[in-house]
This record gives sequence, structure tokens and C-alpha cells, in this order.
Amino acid sequence: MRLLLAAVAVLAASACSSPAPASPYAGTVWTLDRIVAADGSVTRGSGDERLTLGADGSVSMQSCNLCNGRFATDGDVLTVAEPVACTRRGCTSGQIEMERYFAGPVGLDRDGPTLTVSAADDVQLVFVAETMAAPESN
Repeated sequence: MRLLLAAVAVLAASACSSPAPASPYAGTVWTLDRIVAADGSVTRGSGDERLTLGADGSVSMQSCNLCNGRFATDGDVLTVAEPVACTRRGCTSGQIEMERYFAGPVGLDRDGPTLTVSAADDVQLVFVAETMAAPESN
């Protein structure tokens, strides 16, 4: 009986501990401004491409396809977890398939209302804030 009470006390104490800090990117919506390739060439977004990082850890990538899944951050590295549910439209040449840039971990650099995502092959996606999370209070 003492062992059971001790286990209940430990579980109760751990339940009262403060939760892990949320990602500073959670609860934000970003519109793609441009993609900058390693050679310096630039592809402009149409204004319809969005990256939504939900406060609940959900991610939505809207471009030629619409993809939904979960994300996690570790510092300034974002990883979209598998599986990701995507539509499979027949995207034409010149249409942006944003989800392909998030196939592995990507670097994040936030400067006010601008978010730069550093993807594989030295490609950078530059987003502008549509909705920014409220600043954390101390």
C-alpha cells in the first residue's frame, strides 16, 4: 500500500510540474514571398502559398498541393514528422510544390515579420508573417 501511495505522489508531483516550453513558431501563419536557389535565382510566390504552424503542433503547407501533418522544433530547426497527408495534384512546371522543401529538417531564422527557411541544397524560402504568435510573458 505504501508503494502505491508513493507512486501516486510521484505521478501527482510530475503532473504539477511546468510543461515544456512551446515552440516560438507555434501559432503562426506565413505567406511565401520568394524561393532563393543556391545559384541566386529567385522564384516569387504567388501569394497563395502558405505555411501554417499551429499552436497544437499541426502543420499545413499550401501551395500546388495541400499537405497536413505535425511539426516539432529544436531551437531553430524545424522537422515535419511523417506521415504527412498531401493532395497529389498534377502540378505544372512553374508551380511551387512547397512540401518538397520540408522533406528533412530545415533551419529557421526569424527576423520580426520575416521567416527564412534554409532547406537542403542551400535553398532558402522567405516567408512574410500573416499571423504571428503573441509574445510570451515572463
